[in-house]
Amino acid sequence: MLACISSALTSAEAISRTYGESESELTQEQFLDCFQNIIQQAAAVSRYFWPSASPKSKHIELHRRRGAQLRAAFQINEDNPLKNRTLRNRIEHFDESLDIFLSQPIAGDFIPAYVGPAPKSGVPSHFFRAFFTDIGVFEVLGERYAMQPLYDEMSRLHDLLVACGRDGCRLPRETEA
Repeated sequence: MLACISSALTSAEAISRTYGESESELTQEQFLDCFQNIIQQAAAVSRYFWPSASPKSKHIELHRRRGAQLRAAFQINEDNPLKNRTLRNRIEHFDESLDIFLSQPIAGDFIPAYVGPAPKSGVPSHFFRAFFTDIGVFEVLGERYAMQPLYDEMSRLHDLLVACGRDGCRLPRETEA
C-alpha cells in the first residue's frame, strides 16, 4: 500500500509545484497524467480495503475478512473517498467509456486534454480528460470528481503506514469508542 500511496503523493507534489505557474514544468498532458496516476494508485489501495467481489473466487470470504480488518485498523468507513470505484473505472476502462460517450448524439467542442478554469457558458465543451483549476475538479468524459478528498485520504494513510513501518509493521491499533 505504501508504494502505491508514495507514487500518488509524488504525482501530487509535481502538480503542486506547477499549479498556477505561468511557466509550468509540466505540459497539460503530463499534468493530467499525474492526476490519472493518483486515481490509479488510489484504486490499487482501494482493493486492499474493498476486495473485488468475484463470485468465482474460492477465497472470497478470506479476502472480505482481510478488507474488513484493514478498514477497522485504519478507521475507514463506507463514506471513504477510496471506496468510489466510478472514477477508477472511468480511467481503467477509458476505451469502453469513450465508445459509449461517442456513440451518443452530442454536439459542441471536443477537447482531449484541458487544464484551466471551468467553462462558464456558450458552446458545449466535452472533455476527455480535464482539470478545472478554479474548482479543483477532475473530469473524465462528462463525469466530475473532487480530487482534494482523495488526496487528503491518501496523505492520512501515508502517515499511518509510515508509523506502522516504524512500529515493526504492525497495523494501527483500533481505538476504543
